[in-house]
Amino acid sequence: MDADLEFLIARWQAELNVAVQCKIVSWDEYLDRLQNNLPDIYMSIWVNDYPDPDNFLRENDAVRWAGWQEPRYLELVDSARRILDQQKRLEMYREADRILIEAATLVPFKYLRSHFLIKPWVKRFPVSGVGWWYLSETILGSKEEH
Repeated sequence: MDADLEFLIARWQAELNVAVQCKIVSWDEYLDRLQNNLPDIYMSIWVNDYPDPDNFLRENDAVRWAGWQEPRYLELVDSARRILDQQKRLEMYREADRILIEAATLVPFKYLRSHFLIKPWVKRFPVSGVGWWYLSETILGSKEEH
């Protein structure tokens, strides 16, 4: 069993006196359950496709799968995606995020980050806004230059 899952089950038991039974299923069964027989609770992962709150708050399948329909939230994320004023957009997404978290429809468990240690002789190491790196476009210099 996954260490994160073991941690959650232990904490729920210790803090809430709630016994949770876990079943790990195939990807096909997982998708079928999300669409046809939604479990009370499930773990999912979302990796951004582009570095913008819209990708987490509007495009995220977890909110859709939960069947959660909050009119103010839906209005905010739909309107924010059409606004060009970045500050106003971010304010709207912050408010939508607050609504989502307060409803506990989606509970972020952890955020992953990537760290790169790059030698000084690496002249070019392109990384996208979502953390993908492009080794074929990396340019190396000479160690002697440094």
